Amino acid sequence: MQQMKLSYPLDTLPTVTVGEEPVGIDTNTLYKEYQETKRQTVAFSIYDLNNAIDRCFNAFCNYEIVGSETEPNTFTLSVQYLPFQEKDIVRILLSLGAAVRVHEPSTIKEQLNAIYTQAISLLGD
Repeated sequence: MQQMKLSYPLDTLPTVTVGEEPVGIDTNTLYKEYQETKRQTVAFSIYDLNNAIDRCFNAFCNYEIVGSETEPNTFTLSVQYLPFQEKDIVRILLSLGAAVRVHEPSTIKEQLNAIYTQAISLLGD
């Protein structure tokens, strides 16, 4: 039997009663488990072109960042993120332009490569 979704505007209901029975789902524990099992890492080098290092740290301020200065004005960084944040990671890396070199994961490297290749091909038209 197929279930139908029903929705009712609350303002049309004559009475609304709020139950006090616990739901029985510990959402904090579920989210913590999700974070621990699904966490991914992007590793990249950033060079100080057009103030890119400051822009990078500002853009990734809400993420866990680990890294070191490998040369003067050059850092190798690792940023941890969750799968639903991948589009934001790609967007931030794109905004850093030529100042960033992604080492891993290959999926993000391929996404950036496809975007850059498409952009360059549009310049030739």
